[in-house]
Amino acid sequence: MSNSDGGGGCSASLVASSFRRSMFLAVVGGEIASVVGVSLAYVYGVAAGGSIVVAAIAVYASVFVLRSGAEKKSKIYSVFRTEERKEVEGVSADGGER
Repeated sequence: MSNSDGGGGCSASLVASSFRRSMFLAVVGGEIASVVGVSLAYVYGVAAGGSIVVAAIAVYASVFVLRSGAEKKSKIYSVFRTEERKEVEGVSADGGER
C-alpha cells in the first residue's frame, strides 16, 4: 500500500469535484508515484524513499501544469464565445448596419 499523502493527495484536490473522486484520485496518484519511484530506485540504484518523493512531485507538477493549461484554454474559448454572442443594437457582427 502506498502513502498517497504526497503527490497523490495534493494532485487529487486540484482536479476532483467530490470527496469520493478526490479519494480515488489520491490513491491512484499515490500508487503511480510509488511504482514509478521504486522502479527508478531499482534501475538507478538510489534510495527508494527519495525516488518515490521525486515521483510524487512529478505527479503533482504534471497535474498542476495540465490543469492550469486547461483552465487557460477554457478561459480563452469562453472569451471568444461571449464576444461572438454580443450584439449592439443596429449593428451586425460584420460591423455593418442591418
